[in-house]
Order: sequence, then C-alpha cells, then structure tokens
Amino acid sequence: VVRQGIDDQIGRPGHELFVGIGLFARPTDRSSRQLFRRLDDSGFGRLRGGQIALGGWVSTNYAVLACTDFPTCNGQWIPPMDFAHGFHLWRALGMTGDGDMITQDALVAIHWTHRTFAIVVVAYLLWLALKLRRFESLRRPANGVLLVVLIQFITGLSNIVLQWPLPIAVAHNGGAAILLLLLVMLNFRIAYSRPGRAVLPARDAAPA
Repeated sequence: VVRQGIDDQIGRPGHELFVGIGLFARPTDRSSRQLFRRLDDSGFGRLRGGQIALGGWVSTNYAVLACTDFPTCNGQWIPPMDFAHGFHLWRALGMTGDGDMITQDALVAIHWTHRTFAIVVVAYLLWLALKLRRFESLRRPANGVLLVVLIQFITGLSNIVLQWPLPIAVAHNGGAAILLLLLVMLNFRIAYSRPGRAVLPARDAAPA
C-alpha cells in the first residue's frame, strides 16, 4: 500500500531512483519483485553510481581544474577531449596506459563528463525531492536533499572558480556522503512508514 501511494504521487521515475541505487527493502511478493526488476533495468541506478565513481575519478586524477570556467569548459561547450586516455583505468597516476604523461585533453574529458552527468543527476534529485515534500513523513529529509543539492552545486562551482581550495573540496566530498545518507533515510521511511502517514499527501491527510 505504501509503495502504491508513493507511485501514484511521484510516478515510476521516483521508484527508479530508489530501486536503481539498491536502497528499497527487498519486496516479498512475486508481483513486486517483477515490478522492481523492471524498474532496476531503467538505468538511473547506473547513472547515479557512475556519477559517484566519476567524482572519485576526477579527484584521483586531479582533473578539477581541467576546466577553468562555467558553464562552458575553457570557453567551449564541447572542448577537445581524449576519452581513451582519460578513462583508461589501469595506468599510473598522471600517466597514460602507454606510459606517457597524461594530456590536458584527457583531464578535460574526465572533468567534462563528471560535470555533464551532474546536471542530469541534480535535475532528477530536485524533481524527486519536490515531489516527496508532499508527504508529511518525508518532508524533512526531502528538504535536506534540496539543501544538500544546492550546497553541492555551490561547492562544485567554487572548486572551479576559486582554484580548488581544500576546505571547499572536502565540503563537496562530504556533501556527497550526506546526500547518500539522506537517500537512505528517505528509502527507510518510504519502506517502513505507516500507510496513513506515507501514502497520503500532507494536505489530504485525515486528522488524527
């Protein structure tokens, strides 16, 4: 009943987020398992997981300053990029798979990909949080998601404009962890809230 109420309010994409990142409680009935399996094939979970991995790849390769402006990258919407060397996983730090020094175009490819994926993920999370705010029991963590997404945008942009200061870089990484915890909290409340609190939007909820 709880999942059905959430589905009626936020639609299939809302479930895709939680199912895709593996945070929903495991369903017990066959029809629910089939539904969750179809939603898991939507690809959003891989997008979210990919964004987390991309953030780590940017930090590992010191590619934060590969693009020096925003919203363009080095004055271009699609700058010259070397994806082959930028995303070659098995190589020494700062080197290509062939043993040469990694090029600026490879670092730009890493940074630009992380930035582009971030736009998609942020837009989705903002839409989802606004939908979840309709539920009284989900309003506080949903507000938390909105706040942390805003902070992530500000700290990410500040890393570029202010030339990657350490406190802001740490805040950006910490914000990502807090955002994940908020999604876990939302999942828990969706999966285990009492139907009367989780299914009905706050404006329609019957008085106790």
